[in-house]
Parts: sequence; C-alpha cells; structure tokens
Amino acid sequence: MIAKLHKKCLKLSSIKFSITMLLASFLIVVAIGLVTTIIAMINGQQRIIEKVVLPKNDIWGLMVSLILAPIIETLFDQLLVIKLSRFIKVFKKHPSLSILLSAIIFGLGHSYSTLYIIQTFFVGIIFAYVYVFFEKRYDDKHAFLALSGIHSLRNLISNIVKYVLF
Repeated sequence: MIAKLHKKCLKLSSIKFSITMLLASFLIVVAIGLVTTIIAMINGQQRIIEKVVLPKNDIWGLMVSLILAPIIETLFDQLLVIKLSRFIKVFKKHPSLSILLSAIIFGLGHSYSTLYIIQTFFVGIIFAYVYVFFEKRYDDKHAFLALSGIHSLRNLISNIVKYVLF
C-alpha cells in the first residue's frame, strides 16, 4: 500500500504533492484525535485523554511558529537527521528508517503532551517524506525550502484555526 501511494506521489507535480502532504498532515491529526476521543468515550471519560496546552498566541510566538520553528526544525529534525543517518549502515540499507528516525525526533521535540508527541510523530513522517521527495526530485536546497514553506503554512493554518476556535 505504501509503495502504491509513493508511486502516485511521484507522478504529482511539486505543487500538487505539497498540497497533498499539507492536507495529509492535518488529516492524520484529525484521525488520531477521533481515535483518542472514541477510546476516551469507551473508557467513560468525557473528553480527550489529554488536553494539549500550546504556548500562548502573542506576536513573538506567532513569528517563532511561522518563521523560526519551521527553519530550525527542518534543519535539525529532517535535513541533518536524514543526512547523518545515511552514514550508518542499517539506514543505508533501509532508507525508510531515516524517515522514522526523523519523525521520532520531530515528535519528541513537541512534548506538550503524550498525545501531541504522537500526533507530531505522524506529521514528522510526512515532513521527512516531503524532505526526501524534494531532495530526490531536486536537491537539498529545494528540499529544505519546500519543507520549511509547507511547515510554515501548516503552522499558519493551525494558528488561524486555534484563534478562531479558541
């Protein structure tokens, strides 16, 4: 199944691929939220297992979320992790392990709650895949810029939704 999805992604233009991955990053979070809510209801709880408390929305926090975090996280959680892991034999033999390692580090870097770590782990898989996709299609520079842009756009949409709903 993953191989089929990958083949379909390879046929997409860069813009369509980027939009698809952006949407996938939101869908995975919604799916995890639904599953945890159902589990909570089955266990007799009235709300999601853990409430995710995010930093307060101020202008500095918004700038960090939209500019600084996507650049720093793309550099350290995707580019460096993926590049450096390729020097290790097992990662060379199984390139998808680099994506998983990147996702684990990305998820652990978002330790607001256990639920948030799990959600960002799955978003991290998508982000690492985006990085590898653009790296293979173009080069490191394009991969870095594309992923930083997608990450920033995702954070912008998340901030807008958070502002409107909360």
